[in-house]
Amino acid sequence: MTLSHVYAEKILPFINISSEQKLAVKAWWKAFDKDQRLISDSYKGRVKEPLDIPAWMNQYLHPIDKDIMWEFGPGIKKAHRLVITSETTRLLHPLVQYVLSQAPEYKDWEFYEYRLVEDLDDTQLTMNARANWQDISEIKFELLSSKFNTLGIVYYIPASWDLEKKERHSYNAYILTESLLGEEILDKWVDYIEVQVETKNKPSKRIKNSAQPLSNLKKLSQMK
Repeated sequence: MTLSHVYAEKILPFINISSEQKLAVKAWWKAFDKDQRLISDSYKGRVKEPLDIPAWMNQYLHPIDKDIMWEFGPGIKKAHRLVITSETTRLLHPLVQYVLSQAPEYKDWEFYEYRLVEDLDDTQLTMNARANWQDISEIKFELLSSKFNTLGIVYYIPASWDLEKKERHSYNAYILTESLLGEEILDKWVDYIEVQVETKNKPSKRIKNSAQPLSNLKKLSQMK
């Protein structure tokens, strides 16, 4: 999906984009247009001397704003996708929308402002690559209501897992939710995420219903 130029005309009057950022956006798309084939060949391992994609993105995308994040992968309707996202820095989201509104149409590329939903198998691969929860089949969850009609998610992990690194578990839970539900639902509908130990003898006081397998959490990805 590429944001249409019609949509861009509607949002532009309400977005404060500096002249330097506009020039950086033009330079970014010019560089992407030139190197798009090399980028796709590099992340798919088709070339002997692949492009250093992180360095390339740092050179051309981050002059727009250093906190913009990105992700390459297979497309849904086309061969490739590029996600350009503000992640948790919500104030950057209008800038991301502006960047994507300036994208040319490409035969083989799709562009998104949020990371997409993954199935359970791909989520497991993501957790192996980006986190240290190696077997997500052991994780259960519960949904709780929160303020402003949003949701809280509590993940229950085995007691055998290391609980001393609480910050790491919070990060893992964020990545897990982003993968299962997609970044847009995480941003708009999830108020908080917690991690607790699942014990058989002393269930958590937070549990109102029986904890469920992660496969049931996938149903939330249909929310709009």
